[in-house]
Amino acid sequence: MHERSLLIALAILFLGMNAQPSEAAPAWKCGKRHCYWVEGYTGPQPDYAIKWGPPEQPGCYWAHGWISKRWTQVCPPIIPMYGKYSAL
Repeated sequence: MHERSLLIALAILFLGMNAQPSEAAPAWKCGKRHCYWVEGYTGPQPDYAIKWGPPEQPGCYWAHGWISKRWTQVCPPIIPMYGKYSAL
């Protein structure tokens, strides 16, 4: 019984070490005025977007200002859930 458990553990370890992720890492996909965090994006990415890293929270994106001409991160407000889905 002990040998069987050891073989299963070794097989899982071997498979885990050789597993390759099926998708590319997420990256910023940018247009003229907005950049969005996209899972598996492998297209071109501007140098400034590479420096940003991942968004602060899900749903955040970067917008290029009309007047300031600066990139700013925009995040939707986090709305607490009430009712039957609440953790309270």
